[in-house]
Amino acid sequence: MALHRIHPLVQDLLSAAWPPDTPAAVIERASCPDQRVIRSQLRHVPDALAHHAARPPGLLVVGRACDALCDAVPEDGRYPWRVEDDGFRDLDDFVDYVRPAFGDDGERQHDEQHNVQHNGALNNPPVGSE
Repeated sequence: MALHRIHPLVQDLLSAAWPPDTPAAVIERASCPDQRVIRSQLRHVPDALAHHAARPPGLLVVGRACDALCDAVPEDGRYPWRVEDDGFRDLDDFVDYVRPAFGDDGERQHDEQHNVQHNGALNNPPVGSE
């Protein structure tokens, strides 16, 4: 996404009745060692990018999914956004990060789902489709 167009994009969303306090995140250079995530509310996204000098390419994510793996951005801080600037290392780090959200059997559930998708139901045609 062209990060230099973020201000008009946010204005269009707000004009289309998106609530200003909708959770939002800009993911810059996703899956790269210098990945950065800026989490905020929709109304603060342009200011956050201006303050932290945007690093394209970037992806704007809007909605409750932005709060799924972290606490909501507090409004009482110095800035109404949070910057995660520790980069992306690999998927193993991500799995270790999200596993507590799914409980101790998260890996087992993932393995069972993987087995069904690759060895079972998804590889078998529905009855009567032959």
